[in-house]
Amino acid sequence: MSTALKLPSGPTVAGVRLTPRLRAGGAGRSIARRRAAFGVGLLVVAVLAVLVATGRIRVPKLRLSGAGSATAVSARQAPSRAATAEVEIAQAQPPAAPRASEARPASDRVVASTHAAALFAQHSWYVAPPPPPAAAPPPPPEPTAPPFPYTLVGSYAPEGDAPVFFLARGDRVIDAHVGDKLDGVYQLESASGDQLVFVYLPLDIRQNLAAKGAR
Repeated sequence: MSTALKLPSGPTVAGVRLTPRLRAGGAGRSIARRRAAFGVGLLVVAVLAVLVATGRIRVPKLRLSGAGSATAVSARQAPSRAATAEVEIAQAQPPAAPRASEARPASDRVVASTHAAALFAQHSWYVAPPPPPAAAPPPPPEPTAPPFPYTLVGSYAPEGDAPVFFLARGDRVIDAHVGDKLDGVYQLESASGDQLVFVYLPLDIRQNLAAKGAR
């Protein structure tokens, strides 16, 4: 007597349910059932693949709403946009300048001892007025003749002739008439009364010599 075993319901193909039936009959039959079930499973998978390929069975596709898709797209694109913006900002910014402590050696950051006192020195903003203009130099003094070097020793006036005057200079005695030049520097200009008038020729300056009692 054989007993028919009913396997669980298999998948349906084009509305037909596939239900394999195996007969029980010892250990060999159990192995045969397993092999038959495996073969049926392979057959079902092959049939489903053919139906999907021919379009008789359509696999449902997941669809997102407009807002959801936009949110998903924006969420996916946000990291890439942020990365691109960071790259552009990094390229646009100039390279950072080295710090003063890094650019200058340590020896340059030490004040010389000669300038240490000037760091806290007092400074005055007072500006002295300009000095007054220098006064114009005084005009040079008027030239004067040197002291008269002759002395009158005496005179002689013969009748009908011009008087002669005897002048001494040092150890010399010179006789002079009106109009004579003395040593090329002085000239006896006139003799009137008790006074002789001499002209210092370099400066055209007149000097008087008393002649009272010389006759």
